[in-house]
Amino acid sequence: MLGKMVPKMVQAAQTRLKRVGTARDIKFKFGGYMGSSRFAHALLHIMGEEKGGQIQSKLSEVLLLYQFEREEDISCLDTLERSGVGAGLGEEEVRGWLAEAGPRNEVLERNEEQQRRVRDDV
Repeated sequence: MLGKMVPKMVQAAQTRLKRVGTARDIKFKFGGYMGSSRFAHALLHIMGEEKGGQIQSKLSEVLLLYQFEREEDISCLDTLERSGVGAGLGEEEVRGWLAEAGPRNEVLERNEEQQRRVRDDV
């Protein structure tokens, strides 16, 4: 999305996010690397299946913290492991899920394809 925005639009969007975030005690920063969120989404999906929505929501909050407040790279497996631990899971448990996330990527691919179709229909 940022690739389609001119610098002035990026600045305006970031200002808006900071304002909305401040109202919800989120301190947005935009200096971190924005890598692929594919494994983060896979981990969120696995969490929902294995642990339920409450833990999945907690992981989502921790990932937001790491990416937008701590400016860490959530495409990095170490960051994902720490995020899982921060959400209340064991380190080995998270490592195991990340190891099996590869086969589960087909679920993500199906979801992405479905989302593309919905966007194209709109």
